[in-house]
Amino acid sequence: MSTIFPGSASVGQIYNNYTFDGTAWNINGIDLTENYLEESSASATYQPLVANVSNTEIGYLDGVTSGIQSQIDSKLSTISASSTYLTQTSASTTYLTQVSASSTYVSKTTIPAFRLYQSTPQTITTATNTALLFDSEDLDTDNGHSTVTNTSRYTATVAGWYMVTGTLQIAHNTTGNRIVFIRKNGSTTINQVGRQTSSATNTLGLQIGTMVYLNGTTDYLELMAFQSSGGNLDTLTANPSYFEGFWVRS
Repeated sequence: MSTIFPGSASVGQIYNNYTFDGTAWNINGIDLTENYLEESSASATYQPLVANVSNTEIGYLDGVTSGIQSQIDSKLSTISASSTYLTQTSASTTYLTQVSASSTYVSKTTIPAFRLYQSTPQTITTATNTALLFDSEDLDTDNGHSTVTNTSRYTATVAGWYMVTGTLQIAHNTTGNRIVFIRKNGSTTINQVGRQTSSATNTLGLQIGTMVYLNGTTDYLELMAFQSSGGNLDTLTANPSYFEGFWVRS
């Protein structure tokens, strides 16, 4: 139990078996008041000092009316959209990362990503640019692809830069060239890779990759194939053609 000392005293004054030496209350020369705050008024009481905490640091708590941690937690949901820091919408959600200053956010656990593949062979007509049809998916976090309608397209639902790759697997043939390229919005070629065939027994596989910006509403991508064998060639499903990508940044 803490002892309450008078606000003023004279040298030699005794109070509850303690003696005032002019500067401090003590017993057998041991200073007892150094561990107590100075009394500010006749009605005030002494409070024990907190070890290793200065009066200045205690003063920082002035004006605090409730638990400090709960106040900090509540501020996490009020960071502005222009902030470059991670923010949290509620205690039950995961941390989010900002996509743009217009307050669009992407969860770090659900970054837009897709991986499409062919489970059914597709005929590629000679000398014709052909969009590959993808009837199966391994991944499509933001529903940018349909296996029923416009199956060749991936339409981004979040604006930003995407890393996109594709693989064309097509039947072997010794005649002509094979080209794979990525097309945006049905007309713009983003990147392409080509090769002249040289074997009638080895399956030809072509891979391509690029970064591309998508507006998050109308922009879509397709993986395109071209072959000039002089006849129709089918894509393969044992080792199928793939189209995949993920969001990188705004």
